[in-house]
Amino acid sequence: MSTDASHPWSRYPPEIKLQITLHNRGDIHTLCAMCLVSKEMRAIAIEQVFRVVSFTYAKDLEFWVDILRHTPTLSAVVRRVRFLPHEIAWFGVPPQAPERDTDETIVEAIPMIPPMPNVVAIDWALSDIRIQNARALLQLCPNATELNFLTTAIDGLPLFTHLLAEFGSRLLSLSLDKVMMLDMDMNDQWEEPGLDDLPRETVNFDLSGVQRLSLVSAELDGTTAIEYIEHLFEMSSPRTLKELHLRSDPDATAIPCSLNVVASLLTQHAPSLVNLTIDPSFADTLTELKNELPLFPLLKTLTVWLETGLSAELFINRLNAPNLSWLFIRLDLWRGDWESGNETNLAGSIDASLPWGRLFPSIPFTRTALRARFPTLGEQSIVFQICAGRDADLHYSFLARDDARLQFVTGLMAAGSGDLAGMRVEWLDPETGYGVIEYDPITGRAPWPRPPERSDRGSLSGEESG
Repeated sequence: MSTDASHPWSRYPPEIKLQITLHNRGDIHTLCAMCLVSKEMRAIAIEQVFRVVSFTYAKDLEFWVDILRHTPTLSAVVRRVRFLPHEIAWFGVPPQAPERDTDETIVEAIPMIPPMPNVVAIDWALSDIRIQNARALLQLCPNATELNFLTTAIDGLPLFTHLLAEFGSRLLSLSLDKVMMLDMDMNDQWEEPGLDDLPRETVNFDLSGVQRLSLVSAELDGTTAIEYIEHLFEMSSPRTLKELHLRSDPDATAIPCSLNVVASLLTQHAPSLVNLTIDPSFADTLTELKNELPLFPLLKTLTVWLETGLSAELFINRLNAPNLSWLFIRLDLWRGDWESGNETNLAGSIDASLPWGRLFPSIPFTRTALRARFPTLGEQSIVFQICAGRDADLHYSFLARDDARLQFVTGLMAAGSGDLAGMRVEWLDPETGYGVIEYDPITGRAPWPRPPERSDRGSLSGEESG
């Protein structure tokens, strides 16, 4: 490691140093290399290295304790903590070899760890965990205000209420993404080894301060347990919800939650909602609700997932939002021809996702018509957002994205929506909560390392595009 005075890095202004570091924040290997260059570069880069930490095995926790023993200040650097099942390893990199025994997962043992006072968000994907271990993990982040449950099964509503109770009244954001609530009484699982300490009674918890709520498919592996969400909000519900996300599982047909919950959330929180994201493709059962959509006086941003059928059309046509300023229309390319490696037939993927011919048969889907429907929409405030998995070639080539955009615009024109062809197109990363991807302006590549090649990826496993 060179001295700071002798290294060119020392001559850059602090703003430039920060921008360089932020540009590489998705590349863990580059950040680690930066830490070895100079003390000053290490001080800046290490915050991005440990801004998000993931724990899967007990050894990961022990490793973290050892890291803090050498650098105690790192506990204050962490902003997001992820508790993941053993299928996902440290830093989200798939394990190269099964060197660790799955019995050593963190559901079994929790060492003594200093708290991380500046953690804002917790991602939780653990199942079959003892209540005392679950509490110990949540108590590592005493000031967290965001809790995201990710594709997991919870051993009964009582356990769930105990987890929520750990946050007191400070919870501001709650996400339930494909969460299955097990009925422990029905399945007679109370006496199973490792589950004998599960709580049998619910406890009070406080969701009154929640301002952001996300519900994604309350169905998992064909087992529906949507009633728990109703029970949850009967016990405690948000008082002033500003942001609401409702979506089905992209890989299934499950609704995000029961119709009663959808109706209740939209009706109860319509006066305060500022941001609404909805996938109305489950809405064959929502006809009555759509006919009675309440007034959304403060709604500024609407995001609609565009799927086959008329659901999105009906929802937009009946939405009463006099102050709507932004309309985001999302298209998911997770499914489609590119999955089989046929990147050159991306139009087939788009065709499979959109009802070409006319997008909305009953109403003209044009910029003029939409601005007449929502007068406060700006000239450039209708945005198309396209989602694709990280192994799609379009994330690594200007040419591939331009080709995809051309095919998309061609489809719009063929559908009678030609005046929308000039609208902005954004690319989203499903692995970061559908955040907008910032591609390298020189190479055109996404900010993350390209996923490892797989034999079943066809052309996606070929040479990287320039």
